[in-house]
Amino acid sequence: MDANTSQATPRLKGFGMCTHFASREKGWKIERLLPLMKEAGVSVVRTEILWDTVELQPGTYAIPAVDREWLDALREAGIDLLLLLCYGNPIYPNPVDPQAFAAYCHWLGSELKDYPLLGAEIWNEPTNFQFMKHYGGNWSGIPPCPWADRFAELVQVSAAAIRQAHPRLPIMTNPGDPQFFHMVEAHPEAFRDLDGVGIHPYACRFPPETVPWGGAQLQQRDGVSVADDDHSFLSLLRRTQEWGRQHLGRELELHVTEFGYTTYNQHRRPGMVAGYTEAAQAMYLTRGMILGLAGGARTMCVYDLMDDGPDLFDQESNFGIVRHESAGYAPKPAFHALRRLARQLGPDWSYVPEAPAELVTEINPLSQNEDHWQKPVVEPHLVLTSPQAHWFRTGNEWMTYVWRAGRNDGEYNAPLGRLVWDDAPPFAGVEVLDLVTGESIGVKVQREGTRLIVDDLPVGGSPVSVRWMAP
Repeated sequence: MDANTSQATPRLKGFGMCTHFASREKGWKIERLLPLMKEAGVSVVRTEILWDTVELQPGTYAIPAVDREWLDALREAGIDLLLLLCYGNPIYPNPVDPQAFAAYCHWLGSELKDYPLLGAEIWNEPTNFQFMKHYGGNWSGIPPCPWADRFAELVQVSAAAIRQAHPRLPIMTNPGDPQFFHMVEAHPEAFRDLDGVGIHPYACRFPPETVPWGGAQLQQRDGVSVADDDHSFLSLLRRTQEWGRQHLGRELELHVTEFGYTTYNQHRRPGMVAGYTEAAQAMYLTRGMILGLAGGARTMCVYDLMDDGPDLFDQESNFGIVRHESAGYAPKPAFHALRRLARQLGPDWSYVPEAPAELVTEINPLSQNEDHWQKPVVEPHLVLTSPQAHWFRTGNEWMTYVWRAGRNDGEYNAPLGRLVWDDAPPFAGVEVLDLVTGESIGVKVQREGTRLIVDDLPVGGSPVSVRWMAP
């Protein structure tokens, strides 16, 4: 069972949550959801204050009462805000007028100086929200592309307006992937006042012709859900930093402003893209959170805090780690898994890029026959299925997170591995925990001189934590 369940959860540095607190009619009630975020260890909230609710008449601005309520609640709770500035406003002949949008951004930047803003995000997914529909052009943003040109203009003038109003506020945008790469090449001026970029590493496949370097895949989908290997998180983060250095002469701060997976009904029905169990959601979200933090993302914002509705077969409505108001805001397994991670790492973790110990795994046949009882089915469409081990420091202790990348179909037993640490420092003990189930795992720990070996370590789909306790 879960250890220390009665202890308060420290805020996990970088643990963000996407919310929609202005939609109280859909169950987004700050007074009910804020205690759950505090319990989970959330340190950042990413949410929006919509342009068309702030400016009802041209040049007249006011924050709606429903937004002021959650703004004050987050400030009192000490949770940082990543503010999404969006979308169009029908009071203007051009609902995505860049100068009018920039004026709204300037006013909000001035108005919210007394709130704990981690950053301001200019727009979200312009291909899905208004720009491509309004101006036309191809989805990928490959020049010539009218919507991408107009979006770059809006970003440039809006970032300058925010900078004038709130000089120290970090500013970012989210053109999408692979649209970001084409925008940096075609419109580097749009990034002049930007500090960072938002990334959405959902499970998807980029056709080779859509990425500017040609041929290489950044993300892959295995038909069910992988989305946490090198081609979905780490490669995308690294490629984004590389593109900033190459075309802007600097690295952009990275924010994963959305990532998540569907949750319900592993038995498909016509019209469903895919179905997932809640345990699979917990597994993938936790693996993704660890990978994003290891890859240098400043925030990892889970999409979404709460399900938007009771329809269990609708993907978009069931990304939440908490069930809908109609189901009593009950936490799902992903909630508990992320809370366990928060309790282990807290606010002061640091990533260890050079692993001090080697992870070794084997496929062991049963002794009485040749059945490879731990051997999973080979699936050639998976890009990465190798064992993963990521190391962190927190205080005087080390934390290691281990799993086998790829799909979890639940049809095989996890291969057993071992961690071999040469010249290991002294430890008071080693604790091993399944982050999804919360169960303690019995392992064999032995010393051979200065070598420390942790044996019988399951390396399967569920991420396992190894806590090396300080003496």
